[in-house]
Amino acid sequence: MKNFCLILTSVVLLGCSPKVMDLKTASNLNTPEAYRSFLFHSESEDERFAARLKLETLLYFQLKQSTGIAPVITFLHEFPKGKHHREAHRLLATRRAERALSSKGVWPLIRFLHYHPRHPMGKQVRKVLEARWFEQLEKTPTITGIRRYLDYFPLGIHFRPAMERLAALELAKLGDNPSPEALSLLSIAYADTKAGARAKAALARMRHLEVLIAGEFHAVAALLLREKNLPGDLVAASLKRHMQRAVLSLDGKTLESLCSLTTHYTCPKQLSLAMKRWKGLSKARHNGLLQMVRKAAPFVPYPSLKTLTVAMNSTDLRTIWIA
Repeated sequence: MKNFCLILTSVVLLGCSPKVMDLKTASNLNTPEAYRSFLFHSESEDERFAARLKLETLLYFQLKQSTGIAPVITFLHEFPKGKHHREAHRLLATRRAERALSSKGVWPLIRFLHYHPRHPMGKQVRKVLEARWFEQLEKTPTITGIRRYLDYFPLGIHFRPAMERLAALELAKLGDNPSPEALSLLSIAYADTKAGARAKAALARMRHLEVLIAGEFHAVAALLLREKNLPGDLVAASLKRHMQRAVLSLDGKTLESLCSLTTHYTCPKQLSLAMKRWKGLSKARHNGLLQMVRKAAPFVPYPSLKTLTVAMNSTDLRTIWIA
C-alpha cells in the first residue's frame, strides 16, 4: 500500500510539471518565444548554437518588415557579430538617412554623417545639410554659426555668400571707430569680400587724414593730386598750416608749390608780391630777413596738434601746446 502511494504521487507530479521545449518543437513553432524558451533550458552547445542561428534569422526577417530605428538597434545589441549583422548595419544607416532627410533640423543630418561618413546616401545628405544649414544662417546669422558652417563646408556651394555675411558681421562688430590695426587685419582676412573692400577703403581714408593732419607738404600735395574726395575743411586747415610755416621760413619753393594747387588753395596777392621780392634778394639779405622774421615770430606751427592743456595757477594762465 505504501509503495502504491509513492508511485501514484510520482505520476501526479510528473503530469503537473511543464514540458521542456526541445529544438525540434521550437523549430516547428518557429517563433522567437519558442527559441528563447529552448535556449533558456537547453544545455547542449550544438543545439543552442543552431537555435540561436535560427532565432537570429527569424528576427532579421521580421526586422526587415518593421519600421523605425529602435528595432534595428535592439537586434544589433543582441547579435553584434551575428550572421546578419552587416545587413542590419546597412539597414540601420539607410533608416537613419531617411529619418534625417525627412526631419527639418540640421543635427539629424550631422549625426548621420558622423556615424556613417562613407554611406552611399552621404552625398545626398551633405547636399541637404548644406542647403538647410545655410538657410538657417540667413535667418539668424552669427559669427560663430557661420564659422562652424564654413569649417564643415570649406568649398561648399554657399561659400561666397557665407564669407560675405561673415565679413559684414566682423566689420559691424568693430563699431563706429575701429582701430587701424583691426581694419588692416579684416581687409587682409576678407580681401575678396565687399566688407573687406570697405575696411580697406576706411583704412586708406584714415591714412589720408593722417597725412593731412601731420604729413609734410610734399605728401599733402601728392595726396591732393591723387585723391578727390577729401574733407574740404581739413584740406584748408592743412594748407594754411603749411603756408604759415613756409612764410615764417621764407620757403619760396614750398609757397610756389602751394600756390600751384589752385583747385584747393588761392594765394593772397600780397603773398605773390612778397614771393617776387624774395626772389630778388641776395643771399645775405635773404638770411638777414629770415633772422628778423624768426625773432619777431618765434612760434612755428607744429606738424600736428594732438592735445591742448590749459594749466591755471593763482597768478597766471598758461597755455601749453603739445605736439
